[in-house]
Amino acid sequence: MKFEFGIISIVGFLVFVILGFVIESPNEIPSITQLEEINHQSLVAQETKNQNLVDQNRVIMQEKLQKMATHQLGIHISNVELEPFFPFKDASDIEQFDESFTGEICNIIPNIPTHLKIIKNSEMFSLFSKKYGNYPMELFLQDERRTESIVHYSFVVKSNNENKTASMWVHLNSCTNEHSVPYNLTCRDLTSNELTHTRALNEITDSLSNNEFCTIDFPQWKQELLDYGKSISDKIQIHHEQLSAIKDKPTFEEVMAFQNELERLVLLGHISGKAAMNGLDDIEVYNLKEEYISKFGKIPEDLLVLIEK
Repeated sequence: MKFEFGIISIVGFLVFVILGFVIESPNEIPSITQLEEINHQSLVAQETKNQNLVDQNRVIMQEKLQKMATHQLGIHISNVELEPFFPFKDASDIEQFDESFTGEICNIIPNIPTHLKIIKNSEMFSLFSKKYGNYPMELFLQDERRTESIVHYSFVVKSNNENKTASMWVHLNSCTNEHSVPYNLTCRDLTSNELTHTRALNEITDSLSNNEFCTIDFPQWKQELLDYGKSISDKIQIHHEQLSAIKDKPTFEEVMAFQNELERLVLLGHISGKAAMNGLDDIEVYNLKEEYISKFGKIPEDLLVLIEK
């Protein structure tokens, strides 16, 4: 009798231990192996067109990454969003947009903990979380490895009245973990859909140190360039409307003239945008100016005044 009781006790203990490994604690930080298994299962489901399983696993993956991000960043992440980038493709299945890119492409999941650690230790995230850490913060993880092996992490918070958002993003190389664009801040008015963005550290620190929810004050020269860029966007919109307003089928000459003017306007927008973002002496601004001159001749006087101050 004692022997039977002993066997039952041992079996019961083993069942308890096994269940302890199988049933995940609500606060347990998921392992890389767990995440990779979910992703692999979802890739197989995607191949067999089992979208229900893909959607179910995406929710599970988001919940697990929410726990991991909260733990690694030391700040509560309310939600992680992966759609439409889940499941993550194997590195061998990624094709680069730019054929001249010679770097490596690696799988995303094994590097997520390292990426989160890099983000936590960055000055930009420290500044951002210091001001907005008490707001519900969402993390958007995007697979952009087709563009120079980039993994995109975006952190977004909403104002208390939910009519504005503040956000920052980080680009990390999927293999080297190199951190590009160390400083950026974006403010969006959800009512008007107006957006302001900066990569200038002084403008970011000014914004994050004041009491208002995500406002960015620009120096006059930059504001004038941004206003010029907006006027170009308006002209592009009108240009599209004019083509749509043609009742008869446009002639070949009309289509070519439309495309030529559209290219000219877009290039002006690029020049003013790059000058505002990177500074008047930036090499990209110089190259864009040279491209405009070679294609369309002299740069318009109203833009020339702004970029040659």
